[in-house]
Amino acid sequence: MTGRPVSVVRAAAVRLVRWARRRPYTAAGIALAAAAAAYLAWPPGQIFTKGYSSVVEDRDGDILYVSAAVDGQIRFPPGRKKLPSKYVTALLIREDKRFYRHLGVDFLALARAAWNNGRGAGRKSGASTITMQVARMSCRGRRTYFNKFREMLAALRIELHFGKERILRLYAANVPMGGNVVGAPSALTGRHQ
Repeated sequence: MTGRPVSVVRAAAVRLVRWARRRPYTAAGIALAAAAAAYLAWPPGQIFTKGYSSVVEDRDGDILYVSAAVDGQIRFPPGRKKLPSKYVTALLIREDKRFYRHLGVDFLALARAAWNNGRGAGRKSGASTITMQVARMSCRGRRTYFNKFREMLAALRIELHFGKERILRLYAANVPMGGNVVGAPSALTGRHQ
């Protein structure tokens, strides 16, 4: 009796391999979709791994001293304080007007940018959402179409596992502000090296 279940499994595997050989593009598409689904379902963990600055505060929460992180950047951890509403409003107007209406990828903006690039109109506006920019800041790389696709997958994954407010805090804490200052909260302190 022990040989029979193995032979059933083996026969099913042989049929699956034959089917995949007859339909290689369909099989590859199904495998790719399964891999993408598994990637999106897996929580991203900690996105940014660079260290943060050391901050000394008084009992009222006012900053007394800030030292640079190991990489020489002034960077505060995300969520240190609530983001000012005027900052969030300005950020959304400038960077991602439909932030609360998409899942990390704004397909209307992608279509607009592709149309403009296809017409040779030059780059008038980008298609990166705030979430896609968070994904790009977390793993720097050259600007290629493949990396843009990776950013889109990472943005979908971030959106599925983090809330919109957390994404805004991650963006604000890691956006380059010039010089050795990283993040809006560290730029607001005025204590730069």
